[in-house]
Amino acid sequence: FSVSNGSDKMDDYLKLFRNYFTESEWENMAMGEKSDSEKNRIFLIFWAVKESLVKAIGFGLGFDLRRIELSISANENGLFF
Repeated sequence: FSVSNGSDKMDDYLKLFRNYFTESEWENMAMGEKSDSEKNRIFLIFWAVKESLVKAIGFGLGFDLRRIELSISANENGLFF
């Protein structure tokens, strides 16, 4: 997914998924002075990890994804979970 028309559209897009993320994840993804590209990158990482995890343990997407909280940090070498 790519949004090229500015942060408002990216923020509107991300809000569609708000109920699938914890407050901490939401702050990592959508808050602050991140570019649209960075917001999208963090969203896709969080979504893919959560989806993979619940499928791997046999629950599927019916599982409340807010019961899993991911944390992310960044340094000069990239992102870490």
